[in-house]
Amino acid sequence: MAALTVFLATPGVAGGIKDVLKDLSAVGLIRPFLWVDGSEADRSPVAATRVEHGREYDTTIEEVVASQRILTLRLSVLVPLTGQSPALSIDTERRVAELLASTSGGARVVRLRLLLGRPGCVPPTNTVLALDGWHNILIAPEDARGPGMGHIALSAEDNGLEIGRHAAPVVAAVSGLWADVEHAPFDDKPVLPGNLLSLTRSFYRRLDTSEVENSLRRQIFEQDGQLPLPREGGAPVTYIDDVQLATHTMARNLWDKHRAVLMGDRVPYAVEQTQIIGFWAALKMFFSFLGAALRNAPAAWYARVVDSVSSSVAGAVHSTVFGENPSAYEVVANGRTTQGRSASWFQVGSATHQLRSSIESMDDERHHAARADLSDLWQDYSRAAMTLADGGARSAELPPVQIGASRGVLRRASDVVPGPAEQFDRIPGVVAATVEVDSVDATDVIGASQLRSRLSEFDQDASLGIEARRTGSALDEWRSRTGNSFAVAVGTTLARNFDDRHREVKDLLARLRAHADRPAPAESKGHNKLARWIQITSVILVLVIAASAVGIAQAWFDWWIGALVIVGSIVLWIVVLVSVFLRGQRDLFQDLNRRKTAAANEQADEANLRTALRDLDRLSDAYSQYLSWSRALGAFLAEPLGPNTFQRSREGRIAWGLPKNTAIGYANPHPDQLASTAEYLRQDLFGLGWLSTPWERAMVNAGESLGSDGRDIKADPTLLWRAPGSGSGSSLDRWSRDFFRGSFASTGAALMWDKARTNLMGPKSELVQSLTGQIEVLLDGTKTFVPLNDFLAGVADAPGQGRVDHFDRGMVTDLATTQGMTAVKDDVRQRGWAGIGTVSVATQISDGLSVDQLTVGSGDTTVVAAQDWTVPEMPDRHSVAESRPVDAPESYDPPQNREFRF
Repeated sequence: MAALTVFLATPGVAGGIKDVLKDLSAVGLIRPFLWVDGSEADRSPVAATRVEHGREYDTTIEEVVASQRILTLRLSVLVPLTGQSPALSIDTERRVAELLASTSGGARVVRLRLLLGRPGCVPPTNTVLALDGWHNILIAPEDARGPGMGHIALSAEDNGLEIGRHAAPVVAAVSGLWADVEHAPFDDKPVLPGNLLSLTRSFYRRLDTSEVENSLRRQIFEQDGQLPLPREGGAPVTYIDDVQLATHTMARNLWDKHRAVLMGDRVPYAVEQTQIIGFWAALKMFFSFLGAALRNAPAAWYARVVDSVSSSVAGAVHSTVFGENPSAYEVVANGRTTQGRSASWFQVGSATHQLRSSIESMDDERHHAARADLSDLWQDYSRAAMTLADGGARSAELPPVQIGASRGVLRRASDVVPGPAEQFDRIPGVVAATVEVDSVDATDVIGASQLRSRLSEFDQDASLGIEARRTGSALDEWRSRTGNSFAVAVGTTLARNFDDRHREVKDLLARLRAHADRPAPAESKGHNKLARWIQITSVILVLVIAASAVGIAQAWFDWWIGALVIVGSIVLWIVVLVSVFLRGQRDLFQDLNRRKTAAANEQADEANLRTALRDLDRLSDAYSQYLSWSRALGAFLAEPLGPNTFQRSREGRIAWGLPKNTAIGYANPHPDQLASTAEYLRQDLFGLGWLSTPWERAMVNAGESLGSDGRDIKADPTLLWRAPGSGSGSSLDRWSRDFFRGSFASTGAALMWDKARTNLMGPKSELVQSLTGQIEVLLDGTKTFVPLNDFLAGVADAPGQGRVDHFDRGMVTDLATTQGMTAVKDDVRQRGWAGIGTVSVATQISDGLSVDQLTVGSGDTTVVAAQDWTVPEMPDRHSVAESRPVDAPESYDPPQNREFRF
């Protein structure tokens, strides 16, 4: 509190001032003040009554002064010049002033003595009219509409309420109590020297435009679901008729920019083809088979050859997927929970994350992120939504809709992102309990589809069939009505890719299970038969070689013939067996080719499973964040500026009792003028991209909305973009849910109205003149209409030049009048603003008058100044009574029963 006013008064006439000030406080016209009863002022602590908003609160001066930082303290002592109650003693006034000065912590103390009198009044005998070191102010006993205008002289009056009715507005002005204007004319005015006082009067005009402002704000900000048509720099803007084309094009542009979110790269599969085995490779394989045949182990040789192309990596993946996480595998592969119910997208996403974590845990050489950072996607999602709503260009990849030479914007906020009003909740209680769903957001594409599937399961149910079919029909109609919005188009793309990746993961898991369950190679009967032929021919070959060796040794034939027979037999044996081996192993070669291809594809399946699980996990995160951001954007676009909180009712108007110098008027324009002004303001307020500022403000206020849990978000609002989404309990989940439920709202209306009011008070000031051309005034309970200039009566004008105003001379002597002491010397005027309305105060002050220049009615004795009027006894030098000593002083008797006029 920069300033505080303390009134010090005795009961009686001054009580009327308090009652009127209290009434003015009840309607918010004056600031809070303290009232001290003079009879309690000599006690410690000094009891006081705090008056605020028309209510009284008991307190003490010391408590108020010690609990607030006050720069200026105004002590206003009310001095009634009529009535039966005695005036306050000078000591009491000074004691309270010294108390305020000593306890206020160095605050400046302005001392005011306000004299309340009427012509012919008789002051109490102990009244002091002027006190040195104080502003002694006599409230002029007159009433006028404005400066320089004629006035009505107030007659003698003892009624405290009647005196208070005319004097209280002047007291409020002199004491700096008027609200919405800084008017305290005596704060910086020097105190008149000696025991001088001055005449003072004041004029007050308040032009109340609260109802006009309320109507303007309502017409400007209340959308009723329709977005304003932006205008800026003459750029043509029009509403979009083909909503589906606009929303789907923008959704496609969004996903073209962020396609990596939908699907990662896949490893291509090997094409199965017959591979021709070379001669030397076949010969090598033959000799390997030959050794096995001679050892009588052709089956072992076959198994070794086949197993040489088997994968050794797949075993770890199989055991991880099918062994460590069987429940997660069942949910992902079969799409059902352990209870046999269809798994929701959230359950599928959770199981996918478990499988992905299990597989990636085998790789100890790399760090794996728990969640993907999709902040860029959601920032672009909000930019795209607002571009469709206000036509602002925010991203080169997400351009505004062009319709010829004009920019296009959507007409309804629900066509951009459906809000809380579009939520589907027409689900009967018994059906909701059965399907475990009581409502579905318009943007929850997967949730709506799964709800439809669950309702279809109960179509033929004897107890739920009818209600399920009705709910299903209502759901179908609702989906068709909200299906063309931009948010639903984005959600549909996410949902479709989520289903595709889910099916892909199920197929890959089935393929890997098939690889794991592949039977071992069976032993071929042809291999055993060929092995027998090799054994027999080998025995025959050995016999031929032995016989040839004996023939050479016995000289049955020449040695070279024997050698030729041996070599020829070996060659013939090899050629024949190799030919028979190659012809007989075609099935083996084909099996080897198939197994090589299967081994390569198994590794591709494993790599693609990792990628598909990562894609599905990322899509699950993206869908949950999409639901949260859609809730926030839907609630924001439904009321981007928040509720219109500026509400002032007509209750509390003063219908009677104000004097002519005080008037409160209410702007009362024609409805067409209001509508025209609102349209001009909308053109200035709603330019291209106007949604950016209130959306950024909503993001900044997110930490405040979350309370104590939002400290991190309050410090860095960008953390919301990376937070997990719906169902996670994160800051984003709680903020968007509360935003959607209406626990808080956007606060842009106040800022936007400040901008509108600045325009009205500056470049668009002519609009204010049209709104305030006719003023509604209540005169003694009767409603009348007057022009603005007549209502202001010159109070808002600058002081006139070349003309001297005069006060009523009912309480000034004729001599003082002829000397010009009733002329206005100081004319202090201030003007404040209450919205687009004005508060004007003009206070006029005379030059200093001495107490002998005033006329106060008759009485036995009236003390008019803080002086000792006792005449000292003086000795009479010329005559001495015979009965008294010569040196005895002569007594002095003051005159009795004389009338004093000052």
